[in-house]
Amino acid sequence: METFDEFSRKHDEAKQNAVRLKEETKPEWDMLQHFTAQFAHDEKRFGGYKFQWMPDYPARLVLNDVAVQFIVGRERNGVLEGCRVYFDRRPAEPGKMFLEGRDEIPEPKIWKLEPVVEKGEFLWREPEESFALSSAKLADKIALELSQRHIEYEKRFGRAS
Repeated sequence: METFDEFSRKHDEAKQNAVRLKEETKPEWDMLQHFTAQFAHDEKRFGGYKFQWMPDYPARLVLNDVAVQFIVGRERNGVLEGCRVYFDRRPAEPGKMFLEGRDEIPEPKIWKLEPVVEKGEFLWREPEESFALSSAKLADKIALELSQRHIEYEKRFGRAS
């Protein structure tokens, strides 16, 4: 049975976490994009291709034919909701189109991120993928996922090395 002191402590902690989420979600979303963009700024490569950062809306990290976009749904009570990272092929350049059809490329993947505070640390939780990571660690996971999608894309078109 839960004691009054335990109940009171959990209640106070939940209130503090709600305040932190309100104050930190927007800056952490920006930090996540900053850490992800760093792969391009540091001129990191995978499979012979450089990562490229496109800061326009929606901001995205591109690796050859694949990209990840950063999308926010809305703001509610000061907290961003509907934060998603969307993995797909890179957008076509202006005035150009893709030759392959939608059914020929790997299915898009969406991570629906929920901001949480766990054990005093701000994290991004993705329930379906079962992870909760800091912005820095999530940026690394995003680059890893993008690299894996690059390999899958290349295999589909017989260009894998």
